[in-house]
Amino acid sequence: GEGLATQVRSLAAAIDARASDIDAERALIAEQATTKLQELARIEVELSHTTSAVARNPLLDLREATLAELSEIVPVHISKDAQGDLTVRLGTDAGGTVLMAGGQAGRIEAAADGRVRAFAPDAPGAPTLWRPGSGIMGGLADAAAVVADTRSALDDWSARLAQQMNAVHAQGVTPSGGAGGPLFLTAGWQSTPGALQRGDTAAQVDI
Repeated sequence: GEGLATQVRSLAAAIDARASDIDAERALIAEQATTKLQELARIEVELSHTTSAVARNPLLDLREATLAELSEIVPVHISKDAQGDLTVRLGTDAGGTVLMAGGQAGRIEAAADGRVRAFAPDAPGAPTLWRPGSGIMGGLADAAAVVADTRSALDDWSARLAQQMNAVHAQGVTPSGGAGGPLFLTAGWQSTPGALQRGDTAAQVDI
């Protein structure tokens, strides 16, 4: 019992560590998306003050490259007005939260359950929660969901195993001759000595 509890506890710790790594990566990638939005806003301001075609062309190329990099991180909808000024929205349709317009940038943060928290430039106190279905943030959201499902499956399996093994051990006797007790105490995968069957140990299982 003690050895099994140790192994399951180690597996659970590894799963939790992977979940933490994904959360940290999501936070970092969200910061990169915000940086791209700020770069786009700066380029838009420069373009608004630049009339020479020779000077504008490098800025337009840089704008397109930055948009492509942003699109790799999170899906965005891009529109241009008659003057060629950009509006960038979260998601793939024209109804998404504005992320950049008029030379002003909003920001993106990682939120729970694989979602992102989007702040429009003109409404910093009213974020929109949205789960990306593609891009790097979408891939990380899928990875986080797989890890969460794996952790849940481990918890369920642990609980069933504890119940089944406890049922078997309940049919035995303790060293003093009394009725057998549980081999696993379902309050955490913490191994602890116990007087169940003669010469055995008990394991405490946090589910």
